[in-house]
Amino acid sequence: MSELKKASKRARGAAPRRGDQKAPIQRATRERAANFLDELKRAADAPVEPEQAARFPPWDSVLDRFIHFLNETYADALRAFRKDGDSPGVVRLLVHPRGRRNDRNTLLVFRFSPSTARIILDSNRLDLASAASALEQWLVDMVRTQGFRRKVEAMRAVAKQPLPGVLHEGGGLGARRPSTDVLVTISPDQQSRLADACETQATVSLRVHLAGPGPGGKGTYVPGRAYRWLAAGGYWVALDPGSHVLEADVVQLTGTPADPTELDALTGGG
Repeated sequence: MSELKKASKRARGAAPRRGDQKAPIQRATRERAANFLDELKRAADAPVEPEQAARFPPWDSVLDRFIHFLNETYADALRAFRKDGDSPGVVRLLVHPRGRRNDRNTLLVFRFSPSTARIILDSNRLDLASAASALEQWLVDMVRTQGFRRKVEAMRAVAKQPLPGVLHEGGGLGARRPSTDVLVTISPDQQSRLADACETQATVSLRVHLAGPGPGGKGTYVPGRAYRWLAAGGYWVALDPGSHVLEADVVQLTGTPADPTELDALTGGG
């Protein structure tokens, strides 16, 4: 080999070995895999992030205004709220008599898309035009119907009745021990206080009437005993220690309502 070629080869340097070329790539691959596993572990330990329901304006805006109208106009009779379904755009309009969360029922079912609103009535589907005014007019017409008025009056009648409840001596949220649970009755005015407190998560003081033993509770109230929960109308109130006997069958209780999300997890969310 000529001296010129030898010098040129020395200038270029020796070609890197094949193994030396792979090493940085393998190192980077291992680092990415380790980082990915670390992110997965952090995600597994992190709090659950609630899924955001799909929103389809203007349909959602119309429904939200209608719910506000129901809760304001018929405040003495009912409470209305929406529950988004598992499929995007499916929304249930739920109602229950005021103070009776466990009597929830579906008033209407909607299926929204960017261009169409459907109201699902039993096995029939009513397709509305793409304008929000069509949905508004349909809801206005529904409020005028005798069937809707009867539903409101039925819920108003239920809301005016005394509310049965149970005092639970121990256990966690939702725990029941019929042998020691004590049955109580809550008057309509006290039931209204309970409903307001549960909706705002505020501490509430209530007067309850002791009821006789029954299938849902065979226990006898004992003054001074630490009752932990008051359950009534689908609401649960964590009671402060101690209670006060006002009369022979009237007891003063103070407590804080349980979180609605916990109640929905317990009851399946209605």
